[in-house]
Amino acid sequence: MTKLILKIIFILSIPLSALTGCNKGEIYKRLAQVDSLLIKNMPDSAMKMLEQIPEKNISDKEARAYYNLLTIQTRYRLYQPITSDSLINISIDYYQNGDKEKLARSYYYKGATLLEIGRAKEAVVCLKEAEALAYKINDNALNNKIWGSLCQINEEAGEFGLALKYARKNMNLSIKCKNNYWLAYAFNDMAFCYGDLWKQDCAMYYIDKCIPLLKDVPMKERTILLNNIGFYYINTDTTKALKYLKEAYKIKPIPSTLDNIACIYARNGNIEKADELWKEALKTANANSKINIMEDMIKYYDKFGLHEEASKISSELIKVRKNREKKHSEENVKDLQTGIDRKAERKKNETTTLYILYMAVSILLISTIISIYHRHKINKIKGNYDEAQNQIQTYKDTIKDKENIENKYKSKIEEQEEFINLLQDNKLESINKGKSLYTYVMEGGATVTW
Repeated sequence: MTKLILKIIFILSIPLSALTGCNKGEIYKRLAQVDSLLIKNMPDSAMKMLEQIPEKNISDKEARAYYNLLTIQTRYRLYQPITSDSLINISIDYYQNGDKEKLARSYYYKGATLLEIGRAKEAVVCLKEAEALAYKINDNALNNKIWGSLCQINEEAGEFGLALKYARKNMNLSIKCKNNYWLAYAFNDMAFCYGDLWKQDCAMYYIDKCIPLLKDVPMKERTILLNNIGFYYINTDTTKALKYLKEAYKIKPIPSTLDNIACIYARNGNIEKADELWKEALKTANANSKINIMEDMIKYYDKFGLHEEASKISSELIKVRKNREKKHSEENVKDLQTGIDRKAERKKNETTTLYILYMAVSILLISTIISIYHRHKINKIKGNYDEAQNQIQTYKDTIKDKENIENKYKSKIEEQEEFINLLQDNKLESINKGKSLYTYVMEGGATVTW
């Protein structure tokens, strides 16, 4: 009976495990489609697809890490509030020893999230970590985002020189990649940095270069660009400024847009409408925006004789400024970045030194091996040469011996030849003498006289 129950459980577990595996594969496939939509600058469509994925069914760690990353990424792209970094921390923990691209992206969106909720110091650490990873994997798209955020952090911290450095890096990257979407934001950042440095001509130059590129930016992402264009035209062309500010307001009424429109109303004498917009803006403004808004309020309150209201705002402004200065002092983003960069530079130099040392040792080792090989080869050649010389000498000795033998026999042969020649001469002489005697007898001579 027990065996039967175990068999039934085993049989039922087969389709269940197969179903789970298919579910994981299907979810991951859909997450990859969401990622693709984000790459194509379609965050609305990405969010719709994310909402169709049942989060409670995501039990696989890899799918969970990917889902969390895409959720934070999509919310950030849609300017939705993100109040915690808990989701993205799961992604970072999972990717630490795995996918470097997704790890770099996770660090970036954690940094961007921390920046949004006012934790600039932690944001810098995460963004610099993302920057180092993006450099290693040569990810231009991620570098574009990272440098944009680092520009924003430094601009808000009052480190305008550093902000300009990152804005310029982004601009050069955007031009290199021929990406007008990136370039629009890069020109915007360049304009704002030069404006902070009181170089208005340079600021206007870059803000004007931004206008033709608006068409390359999705409508829902144009708010900041439209607002900043409007801001820079307030003092020279109010009509043009209001046109861009109203377009920005329609997309999303961010605090700085409300402030800029309020200033135009105040200039035109409608202080009531301006006051209404300023109070609305202060509800959601960060410290820097609050300071700008309050400064504008004080300026126009005094102009319209609202001195009591101006005095109240001045007291609040002093508090906000002190808090900001204290925060900047505690965060000290410039020294933090400098420290991280120096540490990275030292690590890079150490790596370079180790590489050079490794190459030197490798070259020395290879040289030693080659030297030993050549020495062995030379010794072998020398041995062959000596052997050949010995053989040659042996042959020479043999030839000499033969020559000596030949000379010995040659002298004997010469003696024999001389003896033969002598015999030949004697023979010839005898023949000639016999012939003479024969002739003599034939002619009637007597032999008595021989």
